[in-house]
Amino acid sequence: MTERFSCGYITTTHGIKGDVKVQVYDGDPGRLAGLKDVVLSNGKEEVKVEIAGAKTYKGGALVHFKGYDSINDVERFRNYELMIDRSQAQPLSEGEFYIADMIGASVYADISSELGDTSAQTSDLEDTSAPSIPGFTYFGTLKGVDISHPTPIFVIMHGEREILVPKAPDFYISADPEKHILKIHIIPGLL
Repeated sequence: MTERFSCGYITTTHGIKGDVKVQVYDGDPGRLAGLKDVVLSNGKEEVKVEIAGAKTYKGGALVHFKGYDSINDVERFRNYELMIDRSQAQPLSEGEFYIADMIGASVYADISSELGDTSAQTSDLEDTSAPSIPGFTYFGTLKGVDISHPTPIFVIMHGEREILVPKAPDFYISADPEKHILKIHIIPGLL
């Protein structure tokens, strides 16, 4: 399991006093108020910052970092991820999981799924290292989760194709972060 992961990302600046708007991944921007420090990362650069203040704002959060008191100080952080240690993360409720723990998971579709003209290809996709699950067939690998929509979207690599599957009751069956397995249902017309 990942020991450090992103809890959100900076979308833009706000005002001239160094505040930034943050889109949080778990849907609860109030959780940022409980954090003391985070690491800002764009994949190339990491900057450790102390949170001086955070509040809920229009579905996201407004955050101010100690020592960054001007818009000029924070403009470069646009699109940076807010990285936290697992020890700083909020406890999970039953059935919840951290997205970072599921990236790269084996994805299985129930065999009653409508796999359409790609059903012949699923045997070619079989991951020999992935366990066999009764009632399911190997479908692909979880590449990521797009949380920019009201319902999160699983981004699944199905062979060479990227398939988008909403985390909605008609599609999502279950996730097991410990076994690194995601189970889905494919409905007609999705592929």
